[in-house]
Amino acid sequence: MGNVTVLFGIAFVTIILVYMFFKLSDNASKDATRGHFLLQLLLLFLILSSVNLIGKVSLDDKDYCSWNVVNSTTTGSSTSYDYEYQCETNTNTTPDIFYKITTWFFRLVSSYVFFYFIYEVLKFLGWVGGSSE
Repeated sequence: MGNVTVLFGIAFVTIILVYMFFKLSDNASKDATRGHFLLQLLLLFLILSSVNLIGKVSLDDKDYCSWNVVNSTTTGSSTSYDYEYQCETNTNTTPDIFYKITTWFFRLVSSYVFFYFIYEVLKFLGWVGGSSE
């Protein structure tokens, strides 16, 4: 996967996360309660991690391919060179790190939503403090 593709993917996900972060802030200010403060912290952590990954992509953006001299022939006073376009294996791990971070974020948010749903059901049944309205 090219670094530009990874950069656009990280930027797109970061924009969505920033939007979600501010939407949760708007909803928290309208409600009497604080809203989903823990979810906001998770979003903020992932936004900061994504910004860090954007910097890492720029560090990983190196050209590992180049024209190299593979043979030279000297005849009299003239020298001719044979060139070959050679590439090294790119060992950058940014796509893998980005995939792992988004996967773990999905797991955390899914767990959060699951437990919040259980909390709301228990609150509705009256088994947990709080009123159901």
